[in-house]
Amino acid sequence: GQSDFWKGMLEYDANRFDATWAHWTCYLRHATRLLALAPDNPKWMFEVSFAATNLGIIEKRRGHTANAIRLFEASAEAKRSALTLLPYNEPYHQQYLDTLSWISSTLEDEGRLDEASRGYETQINALRILIDQHPTADSWKLRLANYLQLDANLQIDRGELERAEDSATDSITMLEHLNDRHAERSKWKVELARGHLIRADVLRARGDVI
Repeated sequence: GQSDFWKGMLEYDANRFDATWAHWTCYLRHATRLLALAPDNPKWMFEVSFAATNLGIIEKRRGHTANAIRLFEASAEAKRSALTLLPYNEPYHQQYLDTLSWISSTLEDEGRLDEASRGYETQINALRILIDQHPTADSWKLRLANYLQLDANLQIDRGELERAEDSATDSITMLEHLNDRHAERSKWKVELARGHLIRADVLRARGDVI
């Protein structure tokens, strides 16, 4: 199982996605067998979920979007099952929301923009609730800023420019706050610059002078 994952990673790094798919299919099959032996074990639920997400990413890269969505949905379902047993596990919550974002981005690839929009809205609302519960959790705030940027880009494509601007502005505000608190995080400065670029795209789409 694990050897198939690492072999697949080597092929992935070399952009040999068909070979990656073969190894990661074996990895998912092995993880599924482990879960069948211990169906109430959240560790194996997440192993299945991790394997399904990785395989879904490959399918997305190969242009097999329908199969990618199926795999991402299976991954999300496995994570939901694990979170019923471990509801306070923060890394599991983060991975769950990341899987949902893969579903939304793949729906975008298929041109299913309204469904993708509803997905991002659900993820954003979930993150706002988690931040209200954990107001000092900067990792949640960074994720929310990233999801707001994804939503803003999508809303530009949908022509929903008011929502696009709201999402871009919220992202900028959050990232400015994070950068003030963590000036050493150069990557966060890049995220902030991206937020400003997205807002500029909104203004251009609206016909405003920038």
